[in-house]
Amino acid sequence: MAGHKLKLNSYSIRLKKYRKKDVGDVLFEEYFDTFRTESDDSTVNYNILFRRFFDGFVKSFNSEYLEDKDKTKAFTISDSVNHSPSNFIIDGFFEGGLTGIEQYVENKKRRGEKKPIKKDDVSSLPFYFLFWFPRDTNYGVVMIQSYNNSTINSLIKTHLRRYFNISKFTFDEDMCITKKDKDDFFNQSKVQELSFLNIMETTKDGEFSTLLGGHKKYKVEVRIKNIDENSNVFFRKYKDLKKSVNDLFDLSIEDSKVIERHEAKAYYKTETSSSHAVISDHKNFIPSMVLDESLKKEDSQIPDLDKIRAYCRTYLKQLQVENKYNSNFTFK
Repeated sequence: MAGHKLKLNSYSIRLKKYRKKDVGDVLFEEYFDTFRTESDDSTVNYNILFRRFFDGFVKSFNSEYLEDKDKTKAFTISDSVNHSPSNFIIDGFFEGGLTGIEQYVENKKRRGEKKPIKKDDVSSLPFYFLFWFPRDTNYGVVMIQSYNNSTINSLIKTHLRRYFNISKFTFDEDMCITKKDKDDFFNQSKVQELSFLNIMETTKDGEFSTLLGGHKKYKVEVRIKNIDENSNVFFRKYKDLKKSVNDLFDLSIEDSKVIERHEAKAYYKTETSSSHAVISDHKNFIPSMVLDESLKKEDSQIPDLDKIRAYCRTYLKQLQVENKYNSNFTFK
């Protein structure tokens, strides 16, 4: 179906102390404890502390749009955001898009007067998000919706990390999807290309080292394209190889030697998404998910808040089951 595609990226984050490498992962309740005050008594529980965390996060926008470092995108939190202290969930819409450049709006079927979008304006779209930060684990889930040609994922994660930094915490992130989605992607995908990367070093001075500006070490990447073979079929053939793929590929350059050989990567693609992984662990990939058209508002290309909220909360429950999350969490 023609139109803008809705995509979803799902991240697993692990909470850590900021700039303390000798300290491992920490529970979210340790972070929420930083929102206690001296006047608090025993009635101040983690639901109240989570509400303070949420209030502080909303205030961190100062009712303004926050820009990226290049001042080309900006985003803010919308009035549609909800928080559920009993479930440690925050979700709703961010609003954001391009800024820092003059644009014009004009009816595409009836050319006429152009309405300017000024340099300090933001050409804004709604982006759904869901944060789940349970107090009794060291991991949480961050989901961010985007469009096939517009995303503010990096802005959201950067601001969230800065907010944690205020209390001397940070997080590591990995993309996460359910096993079913991963299997479905692999079965439907095709291997499009292979990538080989070597770190080389010149062994003597000459014309080639002159081209490198006097540097001894350099990288060489070779890509083999137009493979276009079903991933299951390709890797059945791979298992039958008597040599590794890296051994089949022997790059030599005059007066240079290989000092580091990276594992070959395979690049996958379906009709709607793409991903990649090293060949030795070829199912260890995380594609972005393309959401169903039914999650859009009627006669619109943007997401329907109630529909995408229900979808993402159900998806969160599936991730919880796969990760064996078994506290007193009650999904509402």
